[in-house]
Amino acid sequence: MRLWLRVSTVRILKRGKPRLLKNENLFSRAVRAMDSKIDSVINLNRKAGDHFEQGDYKKAVQSYIEALNLLTETEATKEQELKALLLNNFGHAQVKIGDLDNALDSFNKAANLYHGLGNLFGLGEQFGNVGSVYRDKGMWDAARVSYDKALSAFKLEGYMPGLADQYSNIGYICVQKEDFDSALEWFYKAKVIYEELNMEERAGLVEKNISILSNSDKLAKL
Repeated sequence: MRLWLRVSTVRILKRGKPRLLKNENLFSRAVRAMDSKIDSVINLNRKAGDHFEQGDYKKAVQSYIEALNLLTETEATKEQELKALLLNNFGHAQVKIGDLDNALDSFNKAANLYHGLGNLFGLGEQFGNVGSVYRDKGMWDAARVSYDKALSAFKLEGYMPGLADQYSNIGYICVQKEDFDSALEWFYKAKVIYEELNMEERAGLVEKNISILSNSDKLAKL
């Protein structure tokens, strides 16, 4: 004999009450462990900064490596921000010891983190750093590409000092490629912003470049 089962009679098992993990000691230990790690990273960054200021760049590099090793697998936003900052600082220390290829890697990793965090200021800074490393390597076209990316990020962020810095950087690249008319245009654009922001030292440096460009027999001094 066939039995017919009405679908409406089938019921899902009642969901049990969620079992929350309420062991406050375990939770507190986890939080303290994370805070302790963050404190260690901050202290190592401070230590590295002291070495950097004292001109001991190799020790600075070592301290940055120790700090970064504490954040290798992190996904937390706060730790991602710290990691991006560390990579920026690490890259600058690597530049100081002439390790340009690894500096590029550090700055690019920092850029990727800032991109993921939606931090346009940080992203622009890293593109600028990458451009300057390419500049130091004499790779003018690659430097220009990175400076243009930095320019775009700072425009979106509305960060005027960053715009002026990139205008000046691009002007320098134009000089290296012997496009002196374009270089003058970029330097003038930088000068206008620096003066509007009362950044007298930078305005003076750009003015010096403009003066040199206006006198062809002094180009070698730029």
